Amino acid sequence: MWTRRLWGIFAPLLVLVLCCGFQTVWWPSLMGNLPSPAAWLLVLVWLSLYRPDPFTIILIYAGGFLASAFTTMPLRMMFPSLLILHVLIAITRERVFWTGVSYFILAAVCSTAVYQVILMVLSAFLERHYINWLPFERIMQILLAAPMAYLIYFLMGAVIRPLPAESRTTEEGGA
Repeated sequence: MWTRRLWGIFAPLLVLVLCCGFQTVWWPSLMGNLPSPAAWLLVLVWLSLYRPDPFTIILIYAGGFLASAFTTMPLRMMFPSLLILHVLIAITRERVFWTGVSYFILAAVCSTAVYQVILMVLSAFLERHYINWLPFERIMQILLAAPMAYLIYFLMGAVIRPLPAESRTTEEGGA
């Protein structure tokens, strides 16, 4: 039983590190200067959607800490932006949720777009020299999130089972 719990903790982090490696090593080798999709972010979105227990935020912070090793983003930008995104995903998940890959793709694309906005807003408030707009790179990351989300959905579903739908939503009035 404890091995299943440990696997539930370390498997998403392993997938996240593999996604970061793909993003920083393989993607530039295969696609050249085309901006890479934020595959690491999609792993964290999957955790926010399909593992909604209180421990998830610690797992997301651990994932953010590991992902920060692959980027130049400081932790003072990474942690608040991931917390804000997780809270927004949790609020949205409580109101709108359905099972299947189409929901995850929609959530991944929307989360990637919202994450870009969160980063720009937080950078304007927290940093002396805020991040550049880079509209082409940001739009390409949002567009490439859809095909990458398809892969991440099935990869994460194969590595860890998502929690049952009954535990993700609260039933009021019983249906």
